[in-house]
Amino acid sequence: MTGANHLTEQQFRELLARQLATACPGRRAQRLAAPPLSYGRHHGPVPRTARRAAVAVLLYRHQQRWHTPLIVRPGSMSLHRGQVAFPGGSLEPGETVWQAARRELFEELGVLLGDQALLGQLTPVYVFASNFHVTPLVALAAGRPEFRLQASEVDQVLEVPLAELPPVSQWELATVRRRAVVGQVPQVTLEGHVLWGASAMILAELLEVWLAASQLGSQPAC
Repeated sequence: MTGANHLTEQQFRELLARQLATACPGRRAQRLAAPPLSYGRHHGPVPRTARRAAVAVLLYRHQQRWHTPLIVRPGSMSLHRGQVAFPGGSLEPGETVWQAARRELFEELGVLLGDQALLGQLTPVYVFASNFHVTPLVALAAGRPEFRLQASEVDQVLEVPLAELPPVSQWELATVRRRAVVGQVPQVTLEGHVLWGASAMILAELLEVWLAASQLGSQPAC
């Protein structure tokens, strides 16, 4: 996949912020990676009982390539064991989504960002299985961070070069069964770990936004 590796950091910042401010690609991009068995509930009405959460979609340039870090949850966790996800978690009382995403990024990966790092947000996702309404916040770091993993929450960090990811149309399809219903789930393998579900939907939208920014301001068709 071609990408924004030829852009300076300032060019990339400006173009990506501009793209994030538009309505494209939004839900259309996320649906490409959504499990068919979710029946659109990721974007359906969010119940009042849903808990708010935020994830940090961090971008940084390293060895002339743009990366985003994903975390692998430890196998010892009672919930989400072994899952691949963006750093993030529940909002604490009085927090904004950006404050929560920045706090979780620091707690889980030891990366401390200032307010100037925030570029915008991607489309919120309702994770109906856990009843969380998740807002992905996109931020830019000045160079590759020095990661310090919180062992109780993070087993491994995957530094994913965006230019090396295949388009979502080329992702693998895994067959899953939910009671009597059988369907296929889009997934992508990263360093031997499988990413699917809500985090995969967020990554799918990020890929389209990033690609649009790399095309020097051209907008994707909605």
